[in-house]
Amino acid sequence: MRYNMRIATVLAAILTAVSVSSFAGLFETPLERATRESSARDWAVAREVQIERKRAFSEQIAKARARFWETYPDKPGAEEAQRQFEDLLREKDSYYLQAALYGRVQPGDVDEFVEAVESKRVAAGWLRGRSQYPPDVQAAEAFLAARGVDTLVALNRQPMNGGGFRVSFGAHAVAVKPGTARQVLTSCGDERKPVTPWEVSQLDR
Repeated sequence: MRYNMRIATVLAAILTAVSVSSFAGLFETPLERATRESSARDWAVAREVQIERKRAFSEQIAKARARFWETYPDKPGAEEAQRQFEDLLREKDSYYLQAALYGRVQPGDVDEFVEAVESKRVAAGWLRGRSQYPPDVQAAEAFLAARGVDTLVALNRQPMNGGGFRVSFGAHAVAVKPGTARQVLTSCGDERKPVTPWEVSQLDR
């Protein structure tokens, strides 16, 4: 009887160990949960800050617009009101243009990216490509634009043997193939998801 109980105890321990091992990867640890919740809080705060900044900026534009029409066309202060209104509209256009042009900026790249933008230079390394193009063409365009190639020319896209595409802008062509999937944040505040990047090579002159 004692022998049978010992066997039962050993079997129970083995089954428990197997069960723990099998399900360990299915549930997040307390540390993983704390990290996820902390990240979610950070994103929520950043989102609220951005919303407040946009609200305040929109209010600035509204006041400048009202001042512009109050002094139009040649009342006292008209010239200054026009300049301020134009500056704010230019800043707004620049913001939305950058939002459309650039993709994800990694933490280690922030300083370089900000320096380029504030210097009125195109931050070519972070260009996302024109969104009306398929993803492979966007990757090709960003690759070529970063190397000074004019992409406002005729586009040609042909499938390649073995997968991928040959994409050309004018006389400049590249091979674009799917790379190795990696985990990335596909949107602000979201969890990481597997995404397959496009790898660009074989620049022809």
